[in-house]
Amino acid sequence: MELELLHRFFSGRASCDEEHKVEEWVHESEANRAEYLDARRLFDALLLSEDPQKGEWHVAKAEIHNMRSFFIKVAKIASVVLFLIVCLWFVRFTVYDRTMQTIEVPIGHRANITLPDGTNVWLNGNSTISYPNTFGLRTRTVTINGEAFFDVMPSRKPFIAESSKGSIEVLSTQFNVFDHNASDEYEVALIEGSIKVSIVGDPTGSVIMSPGYLVSLEDGKLNRPVRITDYDAFRWKDGLICFKDASFSSIMRRFEKSYGIRIVIDDFESEDILYTGKFRQEDGVNYALRVLQGSIGFEFERDNENHIITIRKN
Repeated sequence: MELELLHRFFSGRASCDEEHKVEEWVHESEANRAEYLDARRLFDALLLSEDPQKGEWHVAKAEIHNMRSFFIKVAKIASVVLFLIVCLWFVRFTVYDRTMQTIEVPIGHRANITLPDGTNVWLNGNSTISYPNTFGLRTRTVTINGEAFFDVMPSRKPFIAESSKGSIEVLSTQFNVFDHNASDEYEVALIEGSIKVSIVGDPTGSVIMSPGYLVSLEDGKLNRPVRITDYDAFRWKDGLICFKDASFSSIMRRFEKSYGIRIVIDDFESEDILYTGKFRQEDGVNYALRVLQGSIGFEFERDNENHIITIRKN
């Protein structure tokens, strides 16, 4: 992959087609992902330089100067190096830790980001993640509001994903979390590895989960983990809204989450019919409802000002 294209992608200057090209390339192989992470680290390092175009020259010049000084005055250089190490340690774990990055993804979109430790995160629409420029000495803690899919980089330091209703502690794993501040819903699905899920205000109610299970919240308590029956539900990170043997009302709730709208079902019942299918999120809710109209007799009216869709019997 061209380095120039990757730099445009990291800086947010890439076109939609270029963004899709990079995303598809990253997911083709582990080698591509490793190359992507290396390019990201290089890009972040250049951002810290006062003159990114001359960053390599400054580094080379500093190395030459240090080598000459080393042979002239070993003791002096040793003291300077020790001083720099102490300063860098202080800056890294005090100043940098206090500098937070917050990424917000608008409704109807999704974003793929790499955290400072190499952890890969997919963020769904209407979601926010906050994390420090440099993780601390003991933990790697992020804060999430909305829905996110984490592929956590292995480390001795626990990775903690906090949200309004609970926290998830892991070392290396893949999991999906849904927790909007404005919603009562809370769900965590474990794809690989092992995680510990805890609820705010109930430290004794923690659950250790196994791969292939999900846990949700009911009346402020965590339910017993249940087996995941449909992994397509997590393909939102691929831009898809998937459902299998789902009722009409549950599909409408999925649309509400995906498009940030309110759907009111007025004088219309179809709960005795189950539906299986998938939509591309980018096609929009109007298109999805028109497709469903082909097999279900209903009409819908959209109030764009108040972001409400009303569904009625045809």
